Amino acid sequence: MSKYNILPIFIPFQGCPRKCIFCDQNIISGTNIKDFKKDILEQFEFYKKLKDSWDEIAFYGGSFNYLSDDKRAFLYELTKQIDVKQVRISAYPKRFDKNFIKELQSNNVKTVELGIQSFSDDVLKKNRRFYTKDDVLNTITLLSKNGFNIGIQLMVGMYGESLEDILLNLNYLSNLKYKFLRIYPTVVLKSTHLAKLLKEKFSLNFTFPEVLAISTIYLISAIKLGATVLRVGLHNQSKIEDNIVGGYFHPSFGDIVKTFAIYLYCKITTHKPKLFKNFPNYKGIIAKTWDIEYTNEVNFKSIADQVWGMYIENNRWFTERVIFKIAEEFWGKTYQR
Repeated sequence: MSKYNILPIFIPFQGCPRKCIFCDQNIISGTNIKDFKKDILEQFEFYKKLKDSWDEIAFYGGSFNYLSDDKRAFLYELTKQIDVKQVRISAYPKRFDKNFIKELQSNNVKTVELGIQSFSDDVLKKNRRFYTKDDVLNTITLLSKNGFNIGIQLMVGMYGESLEDILLNLNYLSNLKYKFLRIYPTVVLKSTHLAKLLKEKFSLNFTFPEVLAISTIYLISAIKLGATVLRVGLHNQSKIEDNIVGGYFHPSFGDIVKTFAIYLYCKITTHKPKLFKNFPNYKGIIAKTWDIEYTNEVNFKSIADQVWGMYIENNRWFTERVIFKIAEEFWGKTYQR
């Protein structure tokens, strides 16, 4: 299968109606937009020299739907200067209407990634996300009815978030129609208001193993539904670790989460675990704990189905907390290696 080629354009903070308490997109993306057209054109020209044609051009970061008309027109025009099959945007999950839908359709936008972060109105308000769960659901319904591929971005361990909020997120994640998911653990960057709050003795509500467990639950939920999980954890670009003052960052967070999903599967297997080759195996913990048999009959989807049935279905993870105890065990083993 040939590689799917995406031309990425980063537009951090552009169009964002407000700055959320946890956000510093300049640090996260490694990009700082000072002159909108000039800086974006530089990114575009760099990638344009690498290839003549692309499967997709993606505008990441910022809030595309809150950009001014002239800025959106400028970005649309860029997409017409190359051979590209379709367009992807990142958007605030509010302020979608029929006119904007028509605009997107007429400019070859096929995928809309929504920075939802949480379905809890209380958590959204505490983190300065000025929309509601109902806004999110209305936007998803409108996009779905009009044939867009929908991407969902969720954070784990947000300021003010409780297990009840996680349960709410999971219920929606398990029932909504979407194609892509990104999972980001809360990371406290020193330039943010969240860093100031933590300095004033406020705290986040979860431990690292708990955030690991919750992220794995989200991952399993999406895979079980047939969605593609595009990313788990922040990209470890060069400047980010120098700016972290708290939260749940780990440079290998995605690999750890996927390995923990495998660990949960192996825990419920009554015989020698059967796994596909090159399975996630952070620090070799799986191979060092179990004698593995390789087979083509097992894939991540079949593993997700079994883990879901044992730990997540009927909210057993929530009522019995079993998965958190296993996460403590798992992290204790990997941390010691």
